[in-house]
Amino acid sequence: MTAEPRAFLAIDQGSATTSVALIGRLASTWRWLGGLAVPASADPEIAVQTLVERVVAADLSLRDIVGATTGPDAAELPRLTVTSRRPPRLAVVAGSERALAALRATADRSGWRTVAASVESVDPLAMTSLLLDPTVDAVLAGAGDPPRPDERSTIAELSSLVAAVAERRPELPIILAGGMSEGQAAFGDVASRGGGLLLAPAAEREVDAASDPLAAFLLEVALPVDDPRRAIGAATQALADVLDRRVETIVLGHDASVRASAAPSAGGVAATARLAVVPNAAVAPDEPDDAIVDGVLVWSTVPSDRHRLRDRLRELRIAPWADVTGEGTALRMAAARAALGRLVTHTPGAA
Repeated sequence: MTAEPRAFLAIDQGSATTSVALIGRLASTWRWLGGLAVPASADPEIAVQTLVERVVAADLSLRDIVGATTGPDAAELPRLTVTSRRPPRLAVVAGSERALAALRATADRSGWRTVAASVESVDPLAMTSLLLDPTVDAVLAGAGDPPRPDERSTIAELSSLVAAVAERRPELPIILAGGMSEGQAAFGDVASRGGGLLLAPAAEREVDAASDPLAAFLLEVALPVDDPRRAIGAATQALADVLDRRVETIVLGHDASVRASAAPSAGGVAATARLAVVPNAAVAPDEPDDAIVDGVLVWSTVPSDRHRLRDRLRELRIAPWADVTGEGTALRMAAARAALGRLVTHTPGAA
């Protein structure tokens, strides 16, 4: 290998599929030389070796750029690797049902699987049980900014309850949005908490607001630094600037679907794409409820009853690469179309 490699590998390790792309420098331009997708359970090293062998076999002149086709040399190629992880689980709590609806709508399109409760409709014991659930990865407690009259009377009660949970689970990140920051004194010494206490903006009162600072904040917390979904917004903005037109990108994924939209930068000011990550719009949801099953049934071209279709969606979740021909193809097309509908429903402001 030279000090300045003329080829590198881009690897996306997803929850259902591992994709490998080979990028090479031809003349003075970096170009896509080939790609390969395999099940996530497969050994990525075999995929890398197979891809390099196929590219060189297709054009022997690329041997000097890519290197030899044997395994050790292929393994020496520089790599850019990203990994998709299952979206974390967020417990959303608020003082009123109205405030809760706005918070949950924002969280649902910000990379989180959500469970929710409000002081208005759930007793303290049930809410405590929800927050102490070991499957919960973070807590979002929110109120308007300034708090509405129906929220102000519950801020102290809700803060005390969440603070008690934080004491029992010190590793749990706690997010106080909007007016809930008034109750941060209940958490005592924040520096001693392993999970941290984060202050966030209030949820937008209009779901289709032009900008949503809380959504951007929650996305930043939800997505690890090497999550490939982060790059979709930047890639969409780059395309919009290059093509000088509005661009929208939609990715339907096994664990979550993504929607990004961008307009060209203007007046020398760089624009930023709007990005939404919606776990509820996954092609293969964890546990398909009646609404999800009915949505797939609408688009299914294969006769099936609700119970059978629910089982097939569960099978798709467990083994996404199984039964990929025949009725399996029809199932995937119907599930993807239903997922697209849910994605559009959760992102009304992206259009």
